[in-house]
Amino acid sequence: AQNVTDCSDIICASVTLRPNVNGNFEFYIPSSLVKVVITNDETVITYGSFMNTRLETVVFENIEEIHDYAFYNNDNLKHVNNVDKSVNTINFVENKNKVNISIGDYAFADCDLIAKIVVNSYVGGDANTSKLGDYIFAYNHRVHTVVIGNAELGDHMFDSCYATNSTIINKFTTVIIPNTVTNIGTHVFANCHDLTGFTLNNAIIGEYMFYNNTGLTKLVVEECVETIEIGAFEECENLEDLTLPFVGRTRHNTRTADALFGYIFGETREGEKYETTEQYYYYSDDL
Repeated sequence: AQNVTDCSDIICASVTLRPNVNGNFEFYIPSSLVKVVITNDETVITYGSFMNTRLETVVFENIEEIHDYAFYNNDNLKHVNNVDKSVNTINFVENKNKVNISIGDYAFADCDLIAKIVVNSYVGGDANTSKLGDYIFAYNHRVHTVVIGNAELGDHMFDSCYATNSTIINKFTTVIIPNTVTNIGTHVFANCHDLTGFTLNNAIIGEYMFYNNTGLTKLVVEECVETIEIGAFEECENLEDLTLPFVGRTRHNTRTADALFGYIFGETREGEKYETTEQYYYYSDDL
């Protein structure tokens, strides 16, 4: 048997950490452990496997499923499948079965050293299938770059990714949504206060997609957009200048409530967050 005296770099054939019968974890991980490589035929990283650890680097070769809270609250995490170590990055690699990776709730949330997230074509479902949980990358306050190349964006996927103090120089100010994106959840970029603009090359702006983005002051919605869902710009209270290719939810939409200009701003008045108020407009079939 190999005598391991240095726990700074460990290679695992599988990951099988699970909660006990009470739902609590009672494992003790060496504080010196900073790198884990997952090899062989392991395809699943289970619930909370690396939650609250001090890992800095994780490499996996054949993962198909990453369950809820798998890497949640890893304040030292810098590199996930990252070749270029100059930027702290979460990246994903194609597995042997060429199955798109499913990712659970809060899997990479609150990892405050991550600066770049690459969501490539190996991640998530398609236009008809969802494989992403909620809040996957939320509350990562040092993220300044998000690269999207897949088809699905999950609910609250990047919620509250903004700099929380003045010492953070590089901020998450812009994002490009490519035409590969066809399945969009709710509140994808909600509460990203540093966002000052975005580029849309796809056809849909999701429900409450840019909710409470106080950094948005001037926006141009590109002609390629065919649908703007309810509340897409709700609580964007500093928005002053808006260019739209149509009014309401879709083009050529008439005589329904979602044809009104206010539809894309939702039903919440400034200063009344999370409260449903009466409609801004009265709509009658007699009009």
